[in-house]
Amino acid sequence: REDGTDALRNWEFQGSNDGKVWTTIMGHEGDAALTGGWSTATWSMDINPEIPKGYQMFRIRKNGT
Repeated sequence: REDGTDALRNWEFQGSNDGKVWTTIMGHEGDAALTGGWSTATWSMDINPEIPKGYQMFRIRKNGT
């Protein structure tokens, strides 16, 4: 749909080195940057010294509606 109702609004960007333990790198709540099913957007990321500098795998985890 092109009305934006199928775009992600609440989600987490996560990283893992083993595919079992996932660390949330960035969380989004009510984020309206994506406007439709095939839209794209970019986000700046702050450096957090508590998060390792590298991951082998990444995933987007939908969190709510």
